[in-house]
Amino acid sequence: MYDLQISEEQLAIRDTVRDFVANEITPVALLPKRLEPFDPPLPTAEIEKAAELGLRTLSLSEESGGANSDSLTRCIVAEELASGDADIAAVLAETSELAGPLFDRAMTTEQRNLILPKFIENNDFHLAVAPSRMANHSAIGNSYHRHKEKKSDMAFKATAKEGGGWLLNGIGTRVSNASIAKHKLVEAHTETRKSVILK
Repeated sequence: MYDLQISEEQLAIRDTVRDFVANEITPVALLPKRLEPFDPPLPTAEIEKAAELGLRTLSLSEESGGANSDSLTRCIVAEELASGDADIAAVLAETSELAGPLFDRAMTTEQRNLILPKFIENNDFHLAVAPSRMANHSAIGNSYHRHKEKKSDMAFKATAKEGGGWLLNGIGTRVSNASIAKHKLVEAHTETRKSVILK
């Protein structure tokens, strides 16, 4: 049975994030420009500060430079962040949730060696990973807020090109964090297996 009792370490993490939200996020969230009803500017400076606390790499293994935190810890962090600003919480929670499956399980060694250092250094990814997918149920993340597409429309198709590389065909209906992510992640299907392709 999954243990939902909060440990002393999780309480310490909660209190650290709570203090960060009170001191750094809440004052910005209350500014008039953050209260605009449509498309308020994303407070990227505060997201960067949160990333410096390690809140962007919670699900990464320790070997990859993350905290290897469990789901309950990540939920606690997301809840505390959302109490200050829902947009900041969404960006950090999704990026953190995707980082572990992406870097620790989905990437080839060559891809990991090329991209992981840039992600850890927080300079080339511009704060976030942006998945582009059509499937409601993705190998690296789920979307609960869209209608179900037809099965035939659920994924990009990747066809190997002569001389190397891939040709992608498909239409993405959702790209999370697209406005701030420098790299877009595309989940695609090949004829023989499901692949994760980075562009």
